[in-house]
Amino acid sequence: MVVNFIKSNLSIFKEVMETIDKVKQFNIAFDVKMSEKPGLDECSQYVEWKLKEQAAVLNEIAKTFHLLAQYKGDTNKAFLRMQLMTEELSEVCQAMANNDIKNLAQELADLRYVCDGTVLVYGLANCFEKVFNEVHRANMSKLDENGKPVKNAAGRVVKSNLFKPVNMDGLVC
Repeated sequence: MVVNFIKSNLSIFKEVMETIDKVKQFNIAFDVKMSEKPGLDECSQYVEWKLKEQAAVLNEIAKTFHLLAQYKGDTNKAFLRMQLMTEELSEVCQAMANNDIKNLAQELADLRYVCDGTVLVYGLANCFEKVFNEVHRANMSKLDENGKPVKNAAGRVVKSNLFKPVNMDGLVC
């Protein structure tokens, strides 16, 4: 039974790893620091306070979406999906503020679960891999002709002259 489940869902597992590999490729190209081992950087009291503050703001936004969903009834899935995503993002902020790597892993998985659920709710499952690949292509086109990120005076990555925005033409959704 488990073997049949894995066989029937192998393409989904493969797709998840491919998206992670693409994000890793982007992070390497754009000098985004990554870690092989789980762990959080100790944050200053100010950063901890700001993360908790933003978690509270996101939580209030989630409550607003919840009220709107109740007011409009369950026919408006947009309010419910936004409530779920902001609620999970709030919990990600809280886990970071608490420097809790195990909780952060759980909350990131919850957030991805809700995002993937939103893809399914809106019927985008059959085209989402193509959309993701197009977004990845556009992000990678920010590199210059030497394959290096272009940065402004503040060190922020900016689009190179080779940048080509996401093109949804031809992607049937």
